[in-house]
Amino acid sequence: MKTSWPWSLCLVVALNAGIWLFNVGDGLSPWRPTSAELFAWGANSASAVVQYHEYWRLLSAPVLHAGVVHLLINMTALWVVGRQVCPWLGNGAVLLICGGSALVGSAASLHAASRYAVSVGASGAVFGLVGALLVGLVVRPGLRRAPLLAGLAGMLVLVVALALTGRGGDHAAHAGGLVGGAAMAWLLSGRTRMRSLSALGLLALMVGGLVAGASPGVDHHRTLDAQLALDALQPRREQAERALRADVEAARLGQLSDAELAQAMAQRHIPAFQALVEGLFQVRLRGSLPGVSDLQEHYAIREEMMVMEVGQVRGTLDPGYARQRMAELRQRLQTVRARLDQATAESTPSR
Repeated sequence: MKTSWPWSLCLVVALNAGIWLFNVGDGLSPWRPTSAELFAWGANSASAVVQYHEYWRLLSAPVLHAGVVHLLINMTALWVVGRQVCPWLGNGAVLLICGGSALVGSAASLHAASRYAVSVGASGAVFGLVGALLVGLVVRPGLRRAPLLAGLAGMLVLVVALALTGRGGDHAAHAGGLVGGAAMAWLLSGRTRMRSLSALGLLALMVGGLVAGASPGVDHHRTLDAQLALDALQPRREQAERALRADVEAARLGQLSDAELAQAMAQRHIPAFQALVEGLFQVRLRGSLPGVSDLQEHYAIREEMMVMEVGQVRGTLDPGYARQRMAELRQRLQTVRARLDQATAESTPSR
């Protein structure tokens, strides 16, 4: 037995928990942080690493977590499995396996999940320790099998628990961590004096090869910048909607005449909706977000409908043309709203 106190695991758990606490203290949501928040802190992204050469994300992503449940599951799994590896390989090897398999997992993710969504979590390191356990079962016949098998069973339970939380798993990172951890454990379990250098050399080859072969996917810099701009526009959208509803309701109750409602539309509501259309156009320039073009069209149609209503009240439009155009606008608005409702339904996760 190489060690009785797993200080390496204590260090890794403390590092992850400390970073999470620091994130939360700085304003990160403790339950469901957004992709934009995680990306700002260093989440993994194929476009950011390959296109913008932000290689540091391969190291920062494994110590970030998408909420306290994600953190607790990963740290518990790491402790359960790591407790079986430490007595065999020792604390130094466990640190190398955790760090190395996390890097390999991040690099492998560049070819799958991180091409489309930002990725965070220490599961690459956890699966690296699982790989080390599997190697231990093969290369060390004298090892006690019961604790190792118990560690693997505990890991399986925790993986199922993570799946039940409804979070999508980064399977490429899991596979990369598993292979990287197994390969390093096999080298570190040898009897040569150069085993640590051999493990580091293999790690460099694996990570370098995976990064070199990756291609950028979704440009998260542009996409998440557009999402932040859209979020910043939300208060103005809500304010414009509330103000228009209040005046329409006042007119329905007889508190405003048709002329007064038309004047309110001309002076306040039409300019407000014009500003929303322009703001949404600027969001589209920042990056491609699903639904933004429909949202822009939605406000543009409603703006034109108000212009038509003002023209009818003031007698500046031909009544026949006004009726025909309003019918066309209502049909277009119904179609756009159907697309927006469908997009909202598809973006709501089922549980």
